[in-house]
Amino acid sequence: MSRMIGLLLLFACGGGEPEVPDDCVNGDPCDPGQVCVDGTCRVADCTSSEICPFGQYCDTSAFTCVDGCEADEDCLAEEECSGGTCSPRECLETQRDCPMLSFCEDGSCEGVSTQDWCGPCASNDDCNDGFACVIFDPDSRFGTWCVTECATSEDCPSGLSCLTLDFGGGELRNVCYTDCELLYDNGLIE
Repeated sequence: MSRMIGLLLLFACGGGEPEVPDDCVNGDPCDPGQVCVDGTCRVADCTSSEICPFGQYCDTSAFTCVDGCEADEDCLAEEECSGGTCSPRECLETQRDCPMLSFCEDGSCEGVSTQDWCGPCASNDDCNDGFACVIFDPDSRFGTWCVTECATSEDCPSGLSCLTLDFGGGELRNVCYTDCELLYDNGLIE
């Protein structure tokens, strides 16, 4: 009898089988390794791509790691995700990865017009919109070239740097520049 009273007290005080929640909200009260989906706790292999092995990403609709990529972050630094597959990028950075007088645009090196960048000129009319003809010194090897303004060297195509130059009368401007005559003399640009 005392045994029966003890069992009754045990169940009355909550000492019986633990209650299994019928639903969950935002992952609580799910166990570790589970997620709350539509009010039900489900086993989750992953919740983000960072936990998946290299070459896989987290399919957050199924919470499983699957082969391929979903974003560029799922690939190596020099790769991009295209159509679920990591493929090599031609470039990441203009100055480091692209040939002379080109920009890195969306992972590809895109060449620019030599008339815009290092185009010889006699006046602004010889340069395209956004560019100005600068006479550095007609008697020096620096010559006269079309230039454009810049904030940093990242604004310039490969091989040119953003330099502060005196445009005469103390007017200083930052422009994309290199020794254009040297590039022509060495056949690096035509």
